[in-house]
Amino acid sequence: MGPKAKNIKPNIKKIQVIQNFEAEIDTPSNTMHQESFNRLKPLTLSERYVRARLNYSVSLVVRLVEEYREGFESRYIEYPTPLCNCYIEH
Repeated sequence: MGPKAKNIKPNIKKIQVIQNFEAEIDTPSNTMHQESFNRLKPLTLSERYVRARLNYSVSLVVRLVEEYREGFESRYIEYPTPLCNCYIEH
């Protein structure tokens, strides 16, 4: 064998190893699993975002309703004055 033949054999073996490795990765089940995972990842991220926004929004709405209710009730409390039996709305 000449010097070129010696260099070709290791290169052929490297190519075979690479092809075998790619064949293992590209099997239909692995490809389908990877595609499913890639599709679910954005759904998981958007679900987390929506959940975080809803938690913030719901607590904000509850707080605003309570503040409104307290303000509404306190506005119409009548206080007697010592000047006469008149009532002042606050």
